[in-house]
Amino acid sequence: MVVHCSDHRFQPAFAEFIRDELLLPPGHYVPLVFRGGAGNLARPHMEIDYAFVASCLNLHRNHSPEIERLVLITHENCRYYASLIREDGDHPDSQSQRDLAMLHPAIQEPATPIEFASLVRKLDLRVEAYYARFLDDNQTAITFEPVKEGVPV
Repeated sequence: MVVHCSDHRFQPAFAEFIRDELLLPPGHYVPLVFRGGAGNLARPHMEIDYAFVASCLNLHRNHSPEIERLVLITHENCRYYASLIREDGDHPDSQSQRDLAMLHPAIQEPATPIEFASLVRKLDLRVEAYYARFLDDNQTAITFEPVKEGVPV
């Protein structure tokens, strides 16, 4: 399963990355695409979004036991994050990176006391995380960075 945002600016890059780097051709993975993508799993306090994503993961895992891998992708300049900016001045990009950092302990060590860690244990999937960012000011080139130790490398 691959979870990523529905932001139209990233769709061609997501498809290419999934096919060429993750080696998952169309029809060989379950795409879960919605606003905010994987970041929704880091925020169980936003119950509707978290519950929707978690239920999608559970449904697909229960009906497709051959699935072994869960790929989580967030990206720079996410407009969904921008809509969630709080009064404390959070920047959408820093929030996107923090969300992956929150998920990373569950990727590394499922004993982490967050709801996502419990979900990961239940799903019994190998989890990977990536952060997509623009390489130029024109937003025409995108790179994908694996997330290690909670931050893109």
